[in-house]
Amino acid sequence: MLAQLFELRSIYDDRGDWRGFVDGVEAGHLVHDPLRTRDAKKRLFKSAVRLVEFEPHAYCNRQCPFCPNAVLDRTDENPAMNFANYRKAIAELAEIDYRGVVRFARYCEPLACRTIGDYVATARQALPRAEIDIVSNGDYLNRAMLDTLVTAGLTTLRISVYPKGYAWNQEHAADQLRKIAANAGLEARLEHRDERRMRWRLDHPTMAIVAQATDFATVGYDRGQSMAALVDNDYQRTSPCTFVFQNVTIDFDGAVMPCCNLRGDDPAQRKYMVGRLDGRASIFDVYGSEALTTWRRSMVSVSPKAAPCTTCKHGVLKSSGSLWALKVELRQRLSKVQHH
Repeated sequence: MLAQLFELRSIYDDRGDWRGFVDGVEAGHLVHDPLRTRDAKKRLFKSAVRLVEFEPHAYCNRQCPFCPNAVLDRTDENPAMNFANYRKAIAELAEIDYRGVVRFARYCEPLACRTIGDYVATARQALPRAEIDIVSNGDYLNRAMLDTLVTAGLTTLRISVYPKGYAWNQEHAADQLRKIAANAGLEARLEHRDERRMRWRLDHPTMAIVAQATDFATVGYDRGQSMAALVDNDYQRTSPCTFVFQNVTIDFDGAVMPCCNLRGDDPAQRKYMVGRLDGRASIFDVYGSEALTTWRRSMVSVSPKAAPCTTCKHGVLKSSGSLWALKVELRQRLSKVQHH
């Protein structure tokens, strides 16, 4: 009951996430216009995008069983993102005074990137009002790395803590967190603990550092149905998806994917790529592309979703009452923007 009330509040409260999604849907998100001007593309991007995620390189030192890296090995070769193309994308974000999140993550370990400080500093200098964060497994975090991130201007470091052997064990998770904190010379405070999650805050004077351990056996995602063990064939997604409106997700090779659950180096998912930042197309061109516009049309309503999203549970509303309420709100919004 409390969960449903929370979901309904997110739909009807002016500050709710789903309320913001509904109110933010525009005709331009759903109709591709090949003659749309650059200024119009910039306005459309700025009105909706809250997160731009970059993958600085293709290396990860782990093969977690709940991650596609378990079957798509990232521990061998390590191609890096073209830094000139990255710098161009950041300069484009500066044109609109982007104030959302710039994230370094995807299916790599960002702190293993030797030039991660350059990535962060470039974003910080160009986007003074943006939040810049990194999602890391913490294995490469030490005092020197921490100093590099502070100097570069990182806002937030998010550490995913994995128990020994990856099986859910809270004591093993706590032990791993203590090692990470000690390596960085930080003190950790446990902020939350329940059956499925633990969350800590690591005290630092200029940067927010949070760590979380999660029971991925119960809350993991099937990553576009690429993780067979996590696919729930009895489930049918009907919830809309905000990611294709609010997120821009960029692989190490410049491929832009519809969301963080899909990756361009998976042969089965390469066909879902919506564009490429290769020095020619702007980030606004890709956001306004016919491919991504088609994705947004397919994900905007409360209705059954096709593959690869059929069984995705990422960011869904869970109660039927909430889904019905969202369906009504979206129907009204779509009617309004279609007749504007």
